[in-house]
Amino acid sequence: MQISSHRHFPKRPAETLSVSERLIEKKHEDYTKACIRYRNLYYFTRLCAGLSAGILPFVVHSSPNIAIGLSIAVVVATVLDSVFNPKDKWKTFSRATDLLAIARLKASGEYDKYANQLSILAATENAHLEQLVNLDEIIEQNRGREPQSRD
Repeated sequence: MQISSHRHFPKRPAETLSVSERLIEKKHEDYTKACIRYRNLYYFTRLCAGLSAGILPFVVHSSPNIAIGLSIAVVVATVLDSVFNPKDKWKTFSRATDLLAIARLKASGEYDKYANQLSILAATENAHLEQLVNLDEIIEQNRGREPQSRD
């Protein structure tokens, strides 16, 4: 769901919020931003590594400089993925934003009214996050794809 606190919950002036409410709102916004950042990093590393690995066999003989660049791109994407682990962090922050949104709806008394729809949204989000693939799976899929010989 990735429900952002600033888009779906009306903001009250900061001076009317308790310390706890300010903390929860701030963390919800932080988690939403982190979720978006790790989602973008997840797709960037996969696109970069997958496209580079897929193109590499076709240019390795005809354009060695391009092949070197593509190889470097695969290495950089792999290192970024290994160090930052965007898949798991995206899942963590996405689930955190969902849970915070549901908790806020419960606190406001609106949860019961929308419980069925919220459970559908949560199930869909969980199914989507479970289908995310690892970078090594993408690279492995591209191995063995050799260009056809022109002989």
